[in-house]
Amino acid sequence: MGAGDDLGLLKNESPSSVVRRSHVDDGRPALSLPKGRTPDQKYMKQLSVIIPAYNEENGIRPTIERLKSVASSNAWDMEIVVVDDGSGDKTGEVARAAGATVIRNPVNSGYGLSLQRGIRVARHEYVAITDADGTYPVEELAHLIAMIDQGLDMAVGARQGDHYRQSWWKHPARIVFRVIAEFVAG
Repeated sequence: MGAGDDLGLLKNESPSSVVRRSHVDDGRPALSLPKGRTPDQKYMKQLSVIIPAYNEENGIRPTIERLKSVASSNAWDMEIVVVDDGSGDKTGEVARAAGATVIRNPVNSGYGLSLQRGIRVARHEYVAITDADGTYPVEELAHLIAMIDQGLDMAVGARQGDHYRQSWWKHPARIVFRVIAEFVAG
């Protein structure tokens, strides 16, 4: 992957990411490969997708439908978990009607807590995170999972191109952040 590619370990925007559950330290036993399988053998991937959502009743259904399409085209067993972060609209109802498992925070508790709650209930080997508004290209999840299968602990994608709404005044800050992150990560 080159510096201009959509996928990589470090990018200059908050990530959509995938991690193998065996690398998540949440106090639960790590999931392992099905009996008799080795990491290089093909089998149906099991993926939990966590979507924190706050007042996203108009955007959540298309995101869930895109995820279902990705799961179908890749023959994945996908669990979609929407964490409704105290929305004042019908985000949870729309997500449930679209086929997602919905967890509701009684009050708006923030992105981080919503992610934690979603990851704790995730049942599958791979755990992915994306946003409710459809700005991440969920069609790229297969590339992130392939990176994990190649031995990485975590793969992170970034919004770019049509999926990224960059403002001119944030661009210099993102460049500085990327340089620092690349220096720290080696």
